[in-house]
Amino acid sequence: MKRTMEFLLALMLLAAAFPAFSADQEAPDLSDKVTFRPSSNGWMAERLTDRDHATLWRGENGGNRIEITSPEPIHGLYICWRDEPPAFILEARDGNTWREVARYPAGEKVHVLYSVDGERHLRISAEQRNSKRFAMSEIYVLGEGATPSWVQQWQDTLPKAELMVLFAHPDDEVLWLGGTIPYYAGQMGRDVVAVVMTTPTSLRRTELLNSLWTCGLRNYPVIGPFYDAFSAKLATAYQRAKDTKVNAYVTELYRKYQPEVVVTHDLKGEYGHGMHMLCADAALNNVVHAANPKRHAASYNQYGAWLVSKVYLHLYPENSFDMDWDLPLPAFAGKTAFEVAVEAYGQHKSQHRISEYFVRPRSDPYSSYRFGLAYTSVGPDILRNDFFENIP
Repeated sequence: MKRTMEFLLALMLLAAAFPAFSADQEAPDLSDKVTFRPSSNGWMAERLTDRDHATLWRGENGGNRIEITSPEPIHGLYICWRDEPPAFILEARDGNTWREVARYPAGEKVHVLYSVDGERHLRISAEQRNSKRFAMSEIYVLGEGATPSWVQQWQDTLPKAELMVLFAHPDDEVLWLGGTIPYYAGQMGRDVVAVVMTTPTSLRRTELLNSLWTCGLRNYPVIGPFYDAFSAKLATAYQRAKDTKVNAYVTELYRKYQPEVVVTHDLKGEYGHGMHMLCADAALNNVVHAANPKRHAASYNQYGAWLVSKVYLHLYPENSFDMDWDLPLPAFAGKTAFEVAVEAYGQHKSQHRISEYFVRPRSDPYSSYRFGLAYTSVGPDILRNDFFENIP
């Protein structure tokens, strides 16, 4: 009995000295303990951990390789690529020998978590020596534990949308559409497809991903093909983007993702931006086209026809109402959808220099709460408190 008690006491002392790891414990960020050794531009290596997405490290002159040495076992690499990641090889070092751990194909997702099995010495090498896409804005090196909630693990874009949120630029998804994505994606768990019509810069794409993740979206957004340029007239925006291309694109979006509900900009472009006007106009007009087999044959042959049930426009004066973005949301620890939208706009750091850009409160003339039902194939709204009213 005495020996048993002594043994148990010894175990307790060991447990106190070396606490057991909990599977629920969040993985630590080891980045500040890690050494990065790029094969080129070594003086820029500090940019990999400055937590500033406006800076980047880029391999040059064929130097598309970077070594990572950690004093603690590595269990994850969260990489924020500057561009779509190239095909690359992940290797681990045993003594003086490198062995291949995994090969990753080129992809479209620019924020990616790569799993690692407790290695301390890693090497990332682009498969093509002169790959121009081998550039990173940030690397986070994770230890053992549960993946932190801020690490983005994007799922593929949904094949079928209940709600499509269509907006012109990164930040419009919260500036003007307010709590739409936090409420319907983050809280209600609806199948939401976010579509930005213009092709953003690398920095603004990263800011968009950070914002959407903050809003609770987990499926990768759709990035549109249109060049952005300010215009004060709808006709000018259509002329620059080519109206036939815009209509074909939005029609294809409807047919491919089959949204029940579409939410988008104000017909007047909020403060008068032509691309905002274009989004609203194209969203409304192409409902009919998407349902017509005789329009835009290429997307009809690929996806078939589709009839959107409802289209809501920001600030639309008819059938208008205020969404209640001020309810506390359990999914966000009691924050309101408006508060989450404000937090998400905090991720669009490159736009903060413009004082006129902020998430519009209920009392603002451009209120992010105010919407109108511009099109319906399922009857008028009566309750006027839910974009999915009358949809089973």
